[in-house]
Amino acid sequence: MLHPHVHVLADTAACIAYTRVVQTVDRHGVPQILYFLETRVWQKCDKDWKCVHFHRTPPPSASRQSV
Repeated sequence: MLHPHVHVLADTAACIAYTRVVQTVDRHGVPQILYFLETRVWQKCDKDWKCVHFHRTPPPSASRQSV
């Protein structure tokens, strides 16, 4: 996770936006790094926090890099 930004909306709601980094190896053995922009909205239900919304999108620039 890169660059997390937490926005507390109320005592019972919060939003976090960040860049997710996924490292994989392709079928040829070449390491790859994937980047996604993600947002999650959390709501407090009783004593627990529940994710009530999730969104993922590739960033505007190329999201795949060879290592």
